[in-house]
Amino acid sequence: MNFLELAETFAIMEKTTSRLELTDHLVLILKKTPTDMLDKIVYLIQGKLGPDYQSSELGIAEKLIIKSLSIVSGHSLNEIKKKYSEIGDLGEVAYNILTNKIQTTLISGLLTIENVFNTLLKITKVSGVGSLDNKLRFIVSLLNNSSNLEAKFIVKLILGNLRLGIADFTLLDAIALTFTGDKKNRQILERAYNVSSDLGKIVLILSKGSIEDI
Repeated sequence: MNFLELAETFAIMEKTTSRLELTDHLVLILKKTPTDMLDKIVYLIQGKLGPDYQSSELGIAEKLIIKSLSIVSGHSLNEIKKKYSEIGDLGEVAYNILTNKIQTTLISGLLTIENVFNTLLKITKVSGVGSLDNKLRFIVSLLNNSSNLEAKFIVKLILGNLRLGIADFTLLDAIALTFTGDKKNRQILERAYNVSSDLGKIVLILSKGSIEDI
């Protein structure tokens, strides 16, 4: 699975109100994901880059996103600010203004989930003199290589406002169904999550072993 496929699924889930349908979409995502990427996928679905106790905060202000979008799209800062005041969501602004952008990835290859995740993780580790310029460079590199739909969800992930309507218990249902075939095992997974606060770790253990390992 590449990041475009994930973004397309996110777009569907955004408009889905049925918990059962959301669970079905999550199961499909988990089944498509290579084992070594499962923890990263789970964190991204949660809108995170890791468990809460690791505190991987991006700390990106909206004005840095606006500047990034200006660089990538060629629109002025004022144009983007105007769009933002009209739409009220920078992810939607990215989707809107990058609609006609020629996707660099058509030439260089599809944007991978691993690349997006690792680049976002690099942003959390940037500090010191010139940190804002370095963060800007990372964001621009991602947006340059993304379609407008990918850009929408990259921006949402960066700003921490990915709202797919997925509660942890729905994700736990999907994990139980995918790796044990029985939603009832969610109770065991939930206890493990309450103890560890790390759903990514749980899904990795489960994918490589069994419910007994949990």
